[in-house]
Amino acid sequence: MMFRIVSVIVVAAALTVGAATGTAAAQPLRHPSAPPQLTGEQLEAALLPPSAWGQGYVNDSELNTGKKLMHKKVTIVSSLSCGYYEDNTFVGNFGNTGGALESWSNPNWEGGWPFSLQYGNQSLMQFPTTALATGYMNAAHAKYNSCGSFSAPNTGDANPGGGTVLFTTVSVTATTVSGYRAFSVVQMVARSESSGAPWYLNSIFVLVGNDVFNVSVLTGNSDGPSTSITSNLIHHVLAAQQHS
Repeated sequence: MMFRIVSVIVVAAALTVGAATGTAAAQPLRHPSAPPQLTGEQLEAALLPPSAWGQGYVNDSELNTGKKLMHKKVTIVSSLSCGYYEDNTFVGNFGNTGGALESWSNPNWEGGWPFSLQYGNQSLMQFPTTALATGYMNAAHAKYNSCGSFSAPNTGDANPGGGTVLFTTVSVTATTVSGYRAFSVVQMVARSESSGAPWYLNSIFVLVGNDVFNVSVLTGNSDGPSTSITSNLIHHVLAAQQHS
């Protein structure tokens, strides 16, 4: 069941399945003063494999911005509705030069519910400057703070009858991941055609130099995405950028 839609506003290119293996470097990696710009395909290849998030997890979909750097008009986050912005995971067209995403799912989620993860995704957008990346991070943070509850169409395979999904924001909290600025979001999720205990969509956004990372998980409790695995993801991508 996928509540969030994978989207790239205008440009969408699911071209390659990139799964980098190995562990992150022990020492923190920092962006050089002028970090190399990677294409969407290269960024996707630097994402973690689904197995990094849990044993038996499988890839559901992948998306990247293609073989060339993007040069697109900036979409203003504040101009988008809460339902559209928060019900999508974006990889492009916010002034960034590249972006990539991979979604995964846990086929055995029911056995450990509500403490297991059912679905998740990892994504990032790479901007030409730190200032633009910071501007997007600020806009995303402000958007989540301004949105309370909203409904969106249910696009999940587990509910072929359609209906809607009600998202209710529980908290938006400033935090850090490996020393980098971040904010976490906890949202309750309720489907119109089902009852029972609520689901939670827990997300974290991290600003790392010219990059904004977004990791989201769907689970039965309000625990957010693993900060250690998110940190590994960040280091993996930084290593790819610095050694390109």
